[in-house]
Amino acid sequence: MGPSSVFRCVLDSFVRRLFSYTSTWQRSVPSDILEHLHPSVPMSNGPMRNHLILPSVILVLGMIVSTAIIANAVVEFKSLDQTVFVTGSARKQITSDMSLWTVNISHDAPKLAEAYALVSKDTPAVVDYLLKKGITSDQITRSSISTTTLREQKQGYSSDSGGTIVGYRVLQSIEVRSKDVRKIEVIAREATELLLKQGIVVGAQSPEFYCTSIGDLKQTMLADAAKDAQIRAQKIAESTGSKIGPLRSAKMGALQITPPGSTQVSDSGISDTTSIEKDITAVVNVSFALQ
Repeated sequence: MGPSSVFRCVLDSFVRRLFSYTSTWQRSVPSDILEHLHPSVPMSNGPMRNHLILPSVILVLGMIVSTAIIANAVVEFKSLDQTVFVTGSARKQITSDMSLWTVNISHDAPKLAEAYALVSKDTPAVVDYLLKKGITSDQITRSSISTTTLREQKQGYSSDSGGTIVGYRVLQSIEVRSKDVRKIEVIAREATELLLKQGIVVGAQSPEFYCTSIGDLKQTMLADAAKDAQIRAQKIAESTGSKIGPLRSAKMGALQITPPGSTQVSDSGISDTTSIEKDITAVVNVSFALQ
């Protein structure tokens, strides 16, 4: 028997006893006392006395029943409104399968033709160096050459306007894309020093490492995080003698792709490109009904 059934049985018993006490009271109270309580109404007449008492009893019963129904509804509503909120997470280590490395060849000269000639001379030498290191030609991409006018900087003027032209800068970028991330890591570390020995000055950026399967992995990670949230909710429910009911809400957090062991977290997510090995963390905030 549930709480509502027990409550109704108690209420029914109370009403029956109240009617019994009212009937006994009507028979036991002398007429003169009732007439004293209600001098405007003669109480010697039995029907008249019943006519006065019965509405009072009905009014009291109505108030009791109304209060009981409201209280019972509030209790049932509260029981239905019980919810448990949990956060589930899943973490996995992944390995990058794509690298991007950029090498910049740049020269300054008083004349544009001179700067261009220097870049044109060094670019084939850098490409030849990369080919000898095992990088294939289809992995190498040359960007279009860019030029910048160099001006004498004067007070009140920006460096790119208002001053006398003192020279030109020509820039050629070479991009290397390779799935052999370990090889690129080694070449990038050694390239600047080796090319410098050949008289070639380059500005080599740090390689960027990516995992191309993040899209598919994201679905798996979020599913694992949701399972973790469900297990946490079950443990909380069991500790209170309840069971989890239907899922009420779910909110997926941004993926955190960080270097191994990192504790960095961002609301908009993190996408590390500095390390080959990475940790990917997925978070899901969910709520379940309690039964």
